[in-house]
Amino acid sequence: MANNYEQFSFAIDDVTEEEAEWLLGYVVPDSDYSDEDEGPAGVTFAYDIDTVYVYNEGGEGDTEALISMLSSFLFKFRPQDMIGFEIAYTCSKPRTGEFGGTAVAIYGDWTVDSYATTDWLNEKRDAHIKKGQG
Repeated sequence: MANNYEQFSFAIDDVTEEEAEWLLGYVVPDSDYSDEDEGPAGVTFAYDIDTVYVYNEGGEGDTEALISMLSSFLFKFRPQDMIGFEIAYTCSKPRTGEFGGTAVAIYGDWTVDSYATTDWLNEKRDAHIKKGQG
């Protein structure tokens, strides 16, 4: 049996003390689940001077809850800002279609854009096929 993992690590720079308290206060350590009152499960937040580091260990983490939380953060503190990060998808066995990634851009107006490497490859393949038929 193969295991699939999602991995990410990024930093939020120039964080004020109030922002850090909000981000770190949102997270309940060692939580097995997440909801609106608790941080995303499997995601670690670390604070150092004016930077909050966000990452997951062991290839697990509730990225949807993380995106929701970061949307709330931006809306509250930085409505003109954006936070972006990449997610790597890996597998414990060399299975085709089990590796890739996604780039995520979160904006202060609740907008979230994402783009997967699988989508990019499919677009390139379709364009190549179409070009060969023309």
